[in-house]
Amino acid sequence: MSGDGQKKAMTKSSRKRRPAVTVIESILILVFSFSVVFLGINYFFDVKSEKKMEDIRSRVKVSRLQFEEIEIPEEEKEKNRGKKEKRLEEALEEAAGAQGNIREYSPDEVLPIYRQMHEENENFAGWLYVDGTNLEYPIMHGPDNKFYLSHDMDGAYDKYGMLILDEKCNIGYDCPQLIIYGHNVNSGKLFGELLFYKEEAYCNYHPEICFDTLYGRGTYTVFAAFTTTVAEAEKDGKMFSNMNFTDKKTYDDFVAWAKSRSMYARDCTPVFGQEILSLVTCEHSDEDGRFIVFAAKEGALQKGEGKQQ
Repeated sequence: MSGDGQKKAMTKSSRKRRPAVTVIESILILVFSFSVVFLGINYFFDVKSEKKMEDIRSRVKVSRLQFEEIEIPEEEKEKNRGKKEKRLEEALEEAAGAQGNIREYSPDEVLPIYRQMHEENENFAGWLYVDGTNLEYPIMHGPDNKFYLSHDMDGAYDKYGMLILDEKCNIGYDCPQLIIYGHNVNSGKLFGELLFYKEEAYCNYHPEICFDTLYGRGTYTVFAAFTTTVAEAEKDGKMFSNMNFTDKKTYDDFVAWAKSRSMYARDCTPVFGQEILSLVTCEHSDEDGRFIVFAAKEGALQKGEGKQQ
């Protein structure tokens, strides 16, 4: 074949292939454009979500300054300390015969710090935070355990949702166990930071978790942390079912179960009557994996117990 013939053949071949290349290029451009738009939309909602949360945190900080920086005379502080200790003793005594409802609170007893937020949204139930960390969030208590996992405090859609108090818990009463759920977000938002409690050193550095309900501020000491699955927990008959501890044996069995599963030993054991705070999030190494941190409300803790086998 002559040189001119080869050129003509190549030209025809190129013309035949060009439409195919154009289609592939068009598809790639569309995919790239879609990806950019998708990432842009996600970024927009992430920024919007974070801004909302920062606004809420700022409001709480301002409220704390307003209601906590008031100078209280020493004699009044001493009087309040006495009341606090007396109330703890009474709660421990009454717990022996309690069915999970030691006393009912009234709307007038809502803490001034959180009163406005609760008036704006009756599903606002409290504030969870760990000093020195980014774990600092409002807690929602809706009609079920689903809505606020995909909606923000205003009820708008939010892919990360909020931290929620189990629907069966009632902060209007002294509840023996409070269970809080939240998404495990890779960026560290919500309960993404909770997984740091897998490390004993982290727990030793941050052993206390604070949870303020609408009616009182509370500090809880971590006594166990471990991974499990929903199926395992339900089979054990402990987690997700024990909201009330009707007697000392039920309570002690629950504590022993949690400590026996713990990833590391904690030198403290809750005593019957102490409220238990359970924080639950997803653990992605298993399809229905969960990571749980258990903590007991401040008060008498048995020291030197270590990990129960």
